[in-house]
Amino acid sequence: MDRIKSYLSRVAEAVSGSDSDKLREIAYQAGKRVMKLWEDGVTARDIVTRDAIENAIMVCMAVGGSTNSLIHIPAMASEAEIDFDCIAYFDKASHDIPLLMGVVPNGPHVMEDFDQAGGLAALDSEGQKEIRSLTDFYLGNARLIRNTLQEKGINCIGGDNSPYIWARFPGRDSWEVFAEILEKYQVVTTPGAGFGPAGADYVRFSAFGHRADVEEACGRLRRS
Repeated sequence: MDRIKSYLSRVAEAVSGSDSDKLREIAYQAGKRVMKLWEDGVTARDIVTRDAIENAIMVCMAVGGSTNSLIHIPAMASEAEIDFDCIAYFDKASHDIPLLMGVVPNGPHVMEDFDQAGGLAALDSEGQKEIRSLTDFYLGNARLIRNTLQEKGINCIGGDNSPYIWARFPGRDSWEVFAEILEKYQVVTTPGAGFGPAGADYVRFSAFGHRADVEEACGRLRRS
């Protein structure tokens, strides 16, 4: 039942093996997150919403979840003061949600199998299409950044097969260039010196980001 509860927040926690290093790291990060939520005054009732309850029920249906969920999920909804007929939604979800894997303790399929299946999904035809689409998007960002730098006469490499562009400033310290770009354009880069002596006169631009943010950064860099 604890695994179904975790679907209210993060799927990754629910499918990790109980004795895995991954789960121990997730537990540590979760503890840090709980303390931050406490500092920010965020309570469980701010997180346990109707959408979260519906999501937990749908996941329960998808993995053949425990019948205990018929007791505990409505109890959580009641404690969170959510006016919602959970049992009726269980019935609806049972007709709408396909069974992806029947996870049964000591059965042929366990949660670790479900965890691994998520990784395998990236290898099928649909997964490959999504990967290519995402890759093309970030490479598009990289082209925008590289073209902007080249327009300013800055020699740079990268961006063809990776989301990073390395801009060279011969004879200059990369930390000084980093500070100048940050102060003048409010654009964050990474000093190349952090990658070893060969990067001492480079700064690295990252293409990971929303297109609008990248376009905004490029617009700032074009300003003299």
